[in-house]
Amino acid sequence: MEDREAELSGATEAGEHSGNSGAEVESTLPAVSKDKAINELLVLCAENNVSVPNSLKSALQEEEEGGSIGQEQPAFDDASRAKSSPSDVSILSSLAASHQEDVLRFSEQPIAKEVRNVRGSLKSARKKYEVRIVDGSYTVTNPLPDDYDAVILRRKGHGGDEEDHAAGEEKPHIPTVASSGGGISFVRKLGHFFRTGRFQFSQRTETKVIMDRVNLRLESGKMYLVLGQPGCGKSTLLKIIANNLTQDKGHVVGGTVEINGIERNHKPLYWTNLVSYIDQIDRLHSLLTVKETCDFAFQCRVRTHMTPNMPVDDPEVQERAQKLDAEDWMVTTVLKAMGLLRVKDTFVGDDSKVRGVSGGERKRVTVSEMTCVGAPVQCLDEMSTGLDAATTFDIVRLLGETSRITNTVKIVSLLQPPPETVALFDELILLDKGRIIYSGPVVEVVDHFEDMGYKLPDRMDPADWLQDLPTKDGADFLVNKNQKHLSNEEFVESFVSSVKGQAALEQLKAPWPENDLEPIEGKAYTQRYTNSWFESMNLAFRRELLLWWRDKYQLKARIMQDFLMGIIVGTVFWQQHANPGTVLGVLFQSLFFISLGAMLKVAPQIDVRGIFYKQQDANFYPTGAYVMGRSLAALPTSIIDAVVYGTIIYWFVGLAYNDGATVGNYFMFLLLVLVTAYCAGLTFSIFSAISKDRSTAQAYLSIAVVVMVLFSGFTVQPDIIPNYWIWVYWINMFAWMLRALVVNEYQSGKYSDPVSTDPYAEYGESVLERFGFTLNGEPFSFIWTWYGILFSVGTCLACVLCSVYFLIKIRHETGASLAAHMQDEGDEGFDNEEDTVQLEFPRVNLTFKDIHYTVTASTSDEKLELLKGIDGYIEGGKMTALMGSSGAGKTTLMDVLALRKSSGEIEGEVCLNGHPQESNSFRRCAGYVEQFDTQTPELTIRETVMFSAKMRLDENDTAVNKESLNKWVTQTLKMLELKSIQHFCVGSDLTGGLSFEQRKRLSIAVELASNPSIVFLDEPTSGLDARAASIVMRGLKRISESGRAVCATIHQPSIAIFSSFDSLLLLKRGGETVFFGELGEDSCNLIDYLERYPSTPPIHLGENPATWMLTTIGAGSSPSGDSRPFDYSASYS
Repeated sequence: MEDREAELSGATEAGEHSGNSGAEVESTLPAVSKDKAINELLVLCAENNVSVPNSLKSALQEEEEGGSIGQEQPAFDDASRAKSSPSDVSILSSLAASHQEDVLRFSEQPIAKEVRNVRGSLKSARKKYEVRIVDGSYTVTNPLPDDYDAVILRRKGHGGDEEDHAAGEEKPHIPTVASSGGGISFVRKLGHFFRTGRFQFSQRTETKVIMDRVNLRLESGKMYLVLGQPGCGKSTLLKIIANNLTQDKGHVVGGTVEINGIERNHKPLYWTNLVSYIDQIDRLHSLLTVKETCDFAFQCRVRTHMTPNMPVDDPEVQERAQKLDAEDWMVTTVLKAMGLLRVKDTFVGDDSKVRGVSGGERKRVTVSEMTCVGAPVQCLDEMSTGLDAATTFDIVRLLGETSRITNTVKIVSLLQPPPETVALFDELILLDKGRIIYSGPVVEVVDHFEDMGYKLPDRMDPADWLQDLPTKDGADFLVNKNQKHLSNEEFVESFVSSVKGQAALEQLKAPWPENDLEPIEGKAYTQRYTNSWFESMNLAFRRELLLWWRDKYQLKARIMQDFLMGIIVGTVFWQQHANPGTVLGVLFQSLFFISLGAMLKVAPQIDVRGIFYKQQDANFYPTGAYVMGRSLAALPTSIIDAVVYGTIIYWFVGLAYNDGATVGNYFMFLLLVLVTAYCAGLTFSIFSAISKDRSTAQAYLSIAVVVMVLFSGFTVQPDIIPNYWIWVYWINMFAWMLRALVVNEYQSGKYSDPVSTDPYAEYGESVLERFGFTLNGEPFSFIWTWYGILFSVGTCLACVLCSVYFLIKIRHETGASLAAHMQDEGDEGFDNEEDTVQLEFPRVNLTFKDIHYTVTASTSDEKLELLKGIDGYIEGGKMTALMGSSGAGKTTLMDVLALRKSSGEIEGEVCLNGHPQESNSFRRCAGYVEQFDTQTPELTIRETVMFSAKMRLDENDTAVNKESLNKWVTQTLKMLELKSIQHFCVGSDLTGGLSFEQRKRLSIAVELASNPSIVFLDEPTSGLDARAASIVMRGLKRISESGRAVCATIHQPSIAIFSSFDSLLLLKRGGETVFFGELGEDSCNLIDYLERYPSTPPIHLGENPATWMLTTIGAGSSPSGDSRPFDYSASYS
């Protein structure tokens, strides 16, 4: 670190280049006088809102004391001076000082220069924004379950399963029809009356304070990191700032949030145009490309590079803005900065049907999408999930640079940030139980808690240490073991009473500065939507139509379905036009089949509802414009149904077209079938808005179809429907369309011959009378076909309005996690050896040589080689990590080795214990844990693992019996620390259930129950906080110690997690090997290998080797990362 500071200071002298690490900074300084060089560097710092390095300040102070610099100097904040001496500097202070130098170099990179030049050419005003939160709070009131008293009694030992009670286990309330229905609720209330003598009319509630007395001041040009244990309120804090929380009588948001003196509920301001919120869950359309996703966001929220901050009347600025619009400059620049330019034409994809970008790249698409919105305040909730450490570092660095250039505010919550990423932030906010226990500069946070008697251990990430401090594990970090560990209230009080805390409160009380902050006004903030209603509808229509066209499987399946059903029905009723009863049955069956096909649209609409919620909250478009655009995009499907199915049926059955009828009757038939398909689809779409999930929607749809069929006029003739139900017949779209089809056939002119028994009656009219298609005794005339069409059009409009209303009024939230009510039992060991059982398994070593994998591009026939000659081995009894940037091919390689790739071309050799890999035998001895695994929600943890064991263990093995099976499942649960919660229901995101981390461990347990010899895991620690990740890693370590081979892809390991692995296979973007071998103690083998090359920057004290190696090989998202002149993969090979 001292060498790097010396290089930066030396850059101000003769302009000579003294080393690799300082060359880029030195090149920005002209070879002129020392005074001028210092002045120019200070101006550069001031322009980019960068803290001045200590070495430069020292040089300036020395010159000021000597009187050699007499010119006016830019001022810098005294608060940014490092308080630690060089001999006692913290890890974060050291990295932050290095980061300040990197910022100066980064500001001179092409992309940063380009952004500044464009803003300059557009003469964009540099606005300032300040956010103040005073006494922010959030309180939630939830109803207690009906069996709450029974739960309390079990806790006190007055009931329940004695075995479970003895073991300290508690069975949770599992919501089912039997336990949560109205009948059981009444029985429990009746039991309450007999016990207490009082009826319980209202349901009892429980109030929980999620966030309490939060006071913050956030400034322009700064980036804030929010840290804390799960459940501490990180997401809630960000949602309070973004005004994105549910607010009703059960959800109360307190306190005030202001930006530049304007409160969040101020009218006519639309707060979401000021603050954007990026959720931790990726909600993206899988069939859109990366560029299309970002471009849609830009077109909805910004539309043009000509913003209100620019001089509207300047023709030069207008011309420049139009040129940028034509080039899609904003979207292209964001993609370039995020490292997504090379995959801009690749589908976003998902984890099931559509192959697209990698999981880490998908997370970057989420960030890029909302970055294109351009809000002055951005809240990013756990944006690093699924990203590798180097990419996270690059994105955070880019966000910081963007904040400085655009003078915006960014608040980011992260789970496991490495030290070098933490050092990129200006300030840190540490939460515990909804309270702030620290808020201030990042470089001072370690000193703050060390002054309270705690000590940061060697080789522990500061972020992990900070999150563990307020927990019970924080006592382990006390220097004096006799000192009392502070409680949450004591941590809060210690910060509030500190100089930093008191200064923050004084700043909140100070009046808003009148001159420094720009007024929040103009259409950008007072007009909810950027585009007009019709422009928004057009955008939504074009997107939905594109998604429909790209879903080739669904499109082909629909055409094939219509064709096959038309052939089957047409051949069954071949030329049966002479039989009126048969014709009526064919017409009814046609409507019924078309309506059932329309039901298929509901499930996909429920699946993408989360995307709609996100974009609705961000003011992308009016809800009505979205629904109308979606409705119009559904028209091609109805046309296919009518043309393919309707044509076959009409001519095969021999419906009216001659003998008095015309071809117009055929086209009227197609029009009626088309209107039926379209109207049924819009009618059923209402259920996608009101239903919580697919199952509920299916129940609603079943009832709706039964009612439509029952009162259609076919099952029960209209003239015999009771008077008190006849209104259903007249509002039933199905009845109107069946009547129109029947009238179109029998009033076509083909059936105008007189009836033999009544020469004054036509045959067609007699058929209508016989089947009840009459009005006041007279058969319906042909005009009723048009009446049916008009009624259906009116129904379509009514359904669109209902869908709009319900989408606005009903917001389906996810269920709460049972984890919040679970006891933390800590590390579970194997205390009783009698409870363990040993099932034999073959110890294996997996070797692979020259692995190549090639696929076809998403939108073209281009061949993409994702893996290029990968060699390596996975040894039994050891843990091997697969690492690399997002898109480097880690999961792809693991899928190839685990025989999970069904498409693409695979080349190379894979051997198991020296024998060629054979599919059946390998699958029996291998386990694979997906990143987002799915388990049956209704089963408990033990039942899930037991099912896996019974289905996958060899029943012919004499060691496998009922007793050993129970012991094996118990042993597996203990290995993954799930024994204490084994009777908890798995649940789901909708109904509530296990936490994300507990589901990860359950997925591992399910695979381990099959007694595999080798276990593959795809990102087992992604999306977990430090403590949860350490629990998962403990389980993996136990698995490897049992002799099994463990291979895991890993993205952002802490120093401790990275050190847990024995070997490493490091890939670079493009699927090439950079390093393979044992890590060695403290990763010494890896560090020694990479530092052999002159272009490798030295690793800093306290720096995470995982992040350092990824940054070194250019694995980040920054364009500069991939343009390093040195090719490590070529040197390795």
